Amino acid sequence: MSRKIGKAFLSAGIAAWVCAPAAAQVNEKTATVVVGGYSSDGWTDTGVFGIDVQDDTVDGIASAVGPPYMGVPGGLDQPNVVTMAEFYGDTPPAYYTAADIAELAAVTALWGGGLPRYALIQAKFIRHVLERTGAEQVNVVGASLGAATSRYMLETDVEGLMSEGRIARWVTLDGNSVADVALHRAIEGLATKLGAVAWTGSIDGKQGYSTQR
Repeated sequence: MSRKIGKAFLSAGIAAWVCAPAAAQVNEKTATVVVGGYSSDGWTDTGVFGIDVQDDTVDGIASAVGPPYMGVPGGLDQPNVVTMAEFYGDTPPAYYTAADIAELAAVTALWGGGLPRYALIQAKFIRHVLERTGAEQVNVVGASLGAATSRYMLETDVEGLMSEGRIARWVTLDGNSVADVALHRAIEGLATKLGAVAWTGSIDGKQGYSTQR
């Protein structure tokens, strides 16, 4: 099940992007993918990950702003759809190939889960949305833990989405602050100079907002 997201934050993010000044044909070919938030026990969730999930807040805002969404017949197949996927779970979606499953298993084993796993799931979902809808680009709205997940996904160019120019806009809502990021970078730099490991704990979902990589 999707995590509850603050309506005010999503309203600002979705409305700003979908209604941003741009040629109409660009917005009509640009989907919006919401990356949801943190759950303290999400890392133990079972079920299918990486598929469209219904969220009342997302649907309500999309309905008010105008683009299609999950609750509209045929909405998920439109290139300007607003949608979101769950990154928690233990079962791959039907669109995953054997190579996709093996890649995710390798990333999960290497990092112990956490942001690298969730970012790969989201990136593959975005690829799926692009192929399913014919959209040329996507807006990415990261809320709460989704801010850190989407940042990791874009910074490390997961699935080549950034290098291929597939990301139109990116906004984070109620996520890591500039101070958080600056502190993390400072710790990374100090650890590098000392030849030490800054943090050796698991980076799974139970660790919350870590961006260690």
